[in-house]
Amino acid sequence: MKKLLWIYLFTLLLGCTTGENQQEQTDAPASDSVANSPDAAGATARPVAYSQLQGVWVNTSFQRTLETTRSLRQAVTDVPTISFFEEDGQRVVFVNLAFREGISVPVANLRQEGGSLKNEEFEISLNADQSQLTLRLAGDLRKRNAVTFRRLTSARLNSLDEEHDAVLAYLNKAVLAGTYRDKQGNTYQFTPDMKAILPEVSFTYEFGTGGVFSDCDGIYAVEGGAGRQSLGFAWKGQTLHLFRTSPDPENPDGLVCEGQPFAELTRVENLQGY
Repeated sequence: MKKLLWIYLFTLLLGCTTGENQQEQTDAPASDSVANSPDAAGATARPVAYSQLQGVWVNTSFQRTLETTRSLRQAVTDVPTISFFEEDGQRVVFVNLAFREGISVPVANLRQEGGSLKNEEFEISLNADQSQLTLRLAGDLRKRNAVTFRRLTSARLNSLDEEHDAVLAYLNKAVLAGTYRDKQGNTYQFTPDMKAILPEVSFTYEFGTGGVFSDCDGIYAVEGGAGRQSLGFAWKGQTLHLFRTSPDPENPDGLVCEGQPFAELTRVENLQGY
């Protein structure tokens, strides 16, 4: 599990049910429905199928800023993604909180009211054609009234690791993946499966979200490289600048980028197929 990328806050909301309700839930047949409890008015809301929700949804504002600036630091927001996946036979919704922590809740613990799925911390609803999801946070988590999401993938995800991989693949494609050359003709590759192949070193990388890089976007080695191999990066127009990094004197767990890039790269079109 990619523990270096996110720190997870798993909140299991069991709710309070009577013995009678527990027996009804035990005897009820399994189905694709997320919930079918009566709404506040007493009428039974139309059940929402899990297949309408499964996969990863990306915050529309985050997506727009990320794909425009190619900077995670500029794009990161309160809730960049929300995902629905299955793990150990249980359907789960994961609300990603700014790549620092998240809320993981069994879908079975959400109640349906007036076409929305709710618990004490958030409310989820779909638009008519199921192309947009709206999330409303409540209580101490509330940052804004509503956040809208577009579907990133509807693929069936079977673990939190698979959810992470899907989000990482999107981030990598949006900001870094590609083949480049510097002014001396050296080739630099950042592959779709997150391998950095540089003139002097190669390593598998992750993005330094959650405060790893204090003043820049960056990647660090999780396999290969020498020691804690890391690079900062920034886009200047169509040129990718790479920076060496050093420990942050104000944060023992953080890194900062040097003031000047050690390489200025231009993308090589159609080389290696990406």
